[in-house]
Amino acid sequence: MRLLTGATTGSPTPPSARLFAAWAHFTVNGGTPVIQAQENVLSVTDNGVGDFTFTWQRQFAATAYAVVYASWLVLTSRTATGWMMLHHDARPTVSSVRTQHLDTNTIVAMDPPVGCIAVVGRN
Repeated sequence: MRLLTGATTGSPTPPSARLFAAWAHFTVNGGTPVIQAQENVLSVTDNGVGDFTFTWQRQFAATAYAVVYASWLVLTSRTATGWMMLHHDARPTVSSVRTQHLDTNTIVAMDPPVGCIAVVGRN
């Protein structure tokens, strides 16, 4: 997945014209997050259940960037979505953001089997 503005054929759109400054599609299996596809995401670190730090390849110009996150959970009894929020113990930095994932029904930290993060800002 590569989200671009403008033409979708030929050469990639210059970085200044990209819709998202960073994005990643990741999976979590056995507690280990693995990036499946990305743009400007160097790594994802597992800090504990539902607790991840995303590190950027290119730093942002400032910490004033917007983070959008989506995930889903498949449990034995139901399928649920999850909430992602910026982690309460860590503010975003120009080089990374720490997030926390919760099951929307139980409000308990859980690792999502699939997650996506997208960031809008200048880097």
